[in-house]
This record gives sequence, C-alpha cells and structure tokens, in this order.
Amino acid sequence: MAIRYTITNYSCPHCGKVFKTDSWSQVGYLLLIVGTAFLSLSWFLSIAIMRAIFGSSDMPSVGSPFRTCEHCGKKFLSYEHQEWNTLNTSSKKIWSYRLILRVLYALSGFVPLFLLSQFFWGSNHESDRTIALIFLILAIVIVLIIAIAHYFWKQYGQKNEIILNQADFDIVKASLKRTGNDLNMENPPLKIKDSGMIYGVSQQKNIKKSTYTSPQDNEVKSVFDILEHKENSNYGYSVDNPILLSSIPEEYSYLSSLKAKDINKMIIGIDRKGSISNGDGLLDLWEITVIDYNSQRKETIKIYINPYATRSNYSICPKDFKFK
Repeated sequence: MAIRYTITNYSCPHCGKVFKTDSWSQVGYLLLIVGTAFLSLSWFLSIAIMRAIFGSSDMPSVGSPFRTCEHCGKKFLSYEHQEWNTLNTSSKKIWSYRLILRVLYALSGFVPLFLLSQFFWGSNHESDRTIALIFLILAIVIVLIIAIAHYFWKQYGQKNEIILNQADFDIVKASLKRTGNDLNMENPPLKIKDSGMIYGVSQQKNIKKSTYTSPQDNEVKSVFDILEHKENSNYGYSVDNPILLSSIPEEYSYLSSLKAKDINKMIIGIDRKGSISNGDGLLDLWEITVIDYNSQRKETIKIYINPYATRSNYSICPKDFKFK
C-alpha cells in the first residue's frame, strides 16, 4: 500500500465527518525531498545562467585593496576590494547594476527546482497537480523577470554614462580621492540617479583630448603612442622602459589590480625592494611572486615603476600580467 501524507481534510459542517482528503503520494513526497536537495545545486547552475545571459557572474567590490593587520599594524594587499579606476567600463556597469543581479541570482536558483516539480502532473491526486501548476507559474514569472532585467541591462550597456545612486557615488568618489584621480575627468562619466548631476567627460571629448598633441608640450602623447607599449615585450621589466604612473596611491592601486595572464598561475606576493635611479629620476623596484599550479614552482618577476611621471599609462600592464 502506497504511503500517503494528508495535507487537507474536507468535513461536513454539521457532524464533522470527513468526506474528502487531499494528500501527497509517496512519489510526490519523494520528489519534494529530492527537489529540495537539488535546490543547493541550482545555485551553482544559476551562476552559469547569469554568466550566459549577462556576460559575467563576477561582481567587483569597490574599496581600498589594503587591510591593516590587527596584530602588527602593518598594511598589506588583500585583493578583497578594487579601486574604481582599476575596473574596466563593463565591470563598472556591473557594479552599479549589482543589486539587481544579486536578486536575479537568487531567483534563478529556484527555476530548476520548479521545473522538476512538474513531475507532479503525473500524480492521481489533485493537490499534487495544484502544486505543479503553482510552481510552473512561479517558474514562468521568474524567467520573465530575468528576461525583462536582461533587456534593461542591454539598454543600460549602451548608455555613455554610468548611473549611480548617492550612496554608491560616495563610495566611488572616496575611491577616486584615495587614488589621486580627478572626478571631473572620469570616463565614462558618472550620473547620480536622484539629482541628475553628471561628473566626468564625454567619450567624444576624451578622444579629442587623448589624441591631441600640443606643439608646446612634448609630454602629451597620443593614444597610438601609448598603445605602442603593448607591443614592447620589456615594458615594465627594464629601467629604461618602466611603468609610468602619476602618484604613489596610483602605484599601489595599479599593483593590486594585476593578476597573472596564464590561468594556471597566481600572484602570491608583491614586495617593494627599494628605489633605484635610471639617470632621469627614481624608480620603484617591485618583486612579484607567482606560483604555477601545475608544476608547483614559484618564480619571482621584477618590475620597475616610475610613480612620478607627468603622464600615466595606467591601462597598460607588462606582458606576463593582465588586469582583474
């Protein structure tokens, strides 16, 4: 005899005699248990869903990458946060859209469970089929919510500015102040949702400014001059071709944004070894320790940084690294 689990009794209002009982069959109850266990796997599946639909499942955390040890009081790089100016445009927009994305992550995890519950349609009991219908409606609603959010995400991706609420704007403003960057030079520009205020420069103005070379100022380089470093294999590895940055805060922010280009390698240490002279001024010598997961070998890579340059090549990194 099949095991049944009573969920609702219908009785006579006069004598109280039960004339109808809705219950779950053993199969329905088993599916509920299996479905609940399957829910935990659904969260991992939801990451794949979000990556396929929105192009990324990584939501950066904006803030200082440095932490202070409670024991010794010294600062070190933690990689838990990234400064705003180390993020590319796509990551900046994902960060500003992150609250919606987190809700979608949670909702998408329920979709496989709700679809699994459609096996209840095969039950002979009306209550099982009711549950299947409810879960089917919920699954359709969630898929529609994700589809609508995806549509607005595509529209948002085409905007020339990044839209932030006041609280997020304050976080970005503090990050730019820490790294010595000018809020009014931000590109893409920042727009505050409530007030409509816009800070930064337009894409068109930025291109004109970057490509213009003043005959009175030989220090101003075009975009093409800067991009030549990408083809230079010793960029950052030679005292004659150091990484050009404009301040010490920018130097620390730059280092915290690097990761190994090889997916089998990871940076496990960044140490400053002092300052050296290249004839034109002082350079900072850094040693970056990288471990290869396959061979378990460690290697130390030396890079040279000029943190006092009149212009910054912040968007270019040495050939063995890339930005997070």
